[in-house]
Amino acid sequence: MEKTEKKSFLSRLLNFKGKTKSDGTRLYSNTKQTTTKIKLALLDLLNSKQLSQINITNLVKVAGVYRATFYLHYKSLNDVVLDIERDVIACYDNIKTQIEDIDIYNNMDMLIEKLGEYIQIDKKYLSIIINANCFSRITLKLRQLLNDIIVTNFKKFGHIENEKECLLDVSVFTGGVVFAYRDWINSLDIEFEILEDYIKNLSKQLFKKQ
Repeated sequence: MEKTEKKSFLSRLLNFKGKTKSDGTRLYSNTKQTTTKIKLALLDLLNSKQLSQINITNLVKVAGVYRATFYLHYKSLNDVVLDIERDVIACYDNIKTQIEDIDIYNNMDMLIEKLGEYIQIDKKYLSIIINANCFSRITLKLRQLLNDIIVTNFKKFGHIENEKECLLDVSVFTGGVVFAYRDWINSLDIEFEILEDYIKNLSKQLFKKQ
């Protein structure tokens, strides 16, 4: 698995490179490039400060854009936060398209491996997002997204007989997975492969084949 060559949606977006000028600085000439600069600057600032300690003057200085340019794209700092949240959700929502034709009840390892790729690639950004108070909703949003992916797939392939029991199993699984990943991102001292194998074994216990 060539993990070093792969980039998730979030990493591609936040590592977007504009054209380079002769002095080595980057040229950002369109909306996507400009908003990317602003989002990267906010994440950079949030690595050492709380949102309440950051103002638009700080942000545009770090981003290298004019204040008027900022207001062409966002009304407030909170709008930038919401835009980053949408990026994260879009990144992990992309997994749906990768597994929608696969019976993950009988191939749960594939879903876990897809999640693992994204988690490892995006660890730097996810660490900032998880630890910044302004992103307090994102863990719950990601858990709900994973829950929806699994439930939708189970229904599609007819693996839900006792719906209440199945929904409880999925809830226990997604809660455990998301919070285990969160702890690993926050420097849980364990090799990722060990964590991933544990999650695979947990899925086999919860979703035993009849």
